[in-house]
Amino acid sequence: MRKIIYSFFFLFHYLLLPAQEEKLFSTNRATLYGIGATSMLDTYLSPLRYTGMEIRIVTESNRMSKYKEGRLSIQNRVDFSLSSTKNPADNATEYSAFLNWNWGYHYRFPVNKNLKLLAGGLTYVSAGAIYNLRNGNNPVAAKIGTGVAASGMGIYNFNIKEQPFTGRFQFIVPVGGAIFSPGYGQSYYEIFGLGNYDNIIHFSSWHNLFICKSIFSFDIPFNRFTIRTAYQYDMYISNLNHLKTELYSHTFMIGLVSEFIKIKGKKQPGLAPMIQSAYY
Repeated sequence: MRKIIYSFFFLFHYLLLPAQEEKLFSTNRATLYGIGATSMLDTYLSPLRYTGMEIRIVTESNRMSKYKEGRLSIQNRVDFSLSSTKNPADNATEYSAFLNWNWGYHYRFPVNKNLKLLAGGLTYVSAGAIYNLRNGNNPVAAKIGTGVAASGMGIYNFNIKEQPFTGRFQFIVPVGGAIFSPGYGQSYYEIFGLGNYDNIIHFSSWHNLFICKSIFSFDIPFNRFTIRTAYQYDMYISNLNHLKTELYSHTFMIGLVSEFIKIKGKKQPGLAPMIQSAYY
């Protein structure tokens, strides 16, 4: 009887070993709020460049994927901005609102225990509009596009005295997709009211659309929370249907970071698995 009990004990212990060595992948999530300066030129609305201030909200999550033996991470990023700008004479106003979404994978190249380099591809969806209060017939220019983007990232963990920091640089550059643009002098009434849909959807690439998003950030952990400070530079240049658009912005942001784990039914937290972060 004692031998049978010992046999069951060792069998049970053996079955638990894979679960003990199994990794749990945490999700790094941050919400940032910022303010900055923007510059807008849209020849559909005006030949003049408008400048002013913008506010921005960014939510971002990074988590590991089970594929490629933990070398793939998934990024989900939503970026919303509002701006108010004036012309050089300060007698006309333009407002803008943009919503951008990126989702995709990065392949990770660990250089050492402190430095990670990542490269991958993201899908992107961008929707927004610029509204000129001075225009009567054509007061709005819509900006809608979708496609795929190249992305690169470097994450570096370091200490200053005894305070740990995590620095990150990332760039996102769309390489191909589709974009909406009316023709020169074509009103939105002609498009949606009269059904003149010719030549309003274009294949987009670097020959007619160049977008670059650059993000620098620093994470500063404290006892009970982590702060992320960031600087983001956005560039948007398009040349479609004899219409030119140039949008530039510089934004400084700050927010809180959380790192959490989703544990499914078969994974027991009491087994103390090894945890791998997609960010740190």
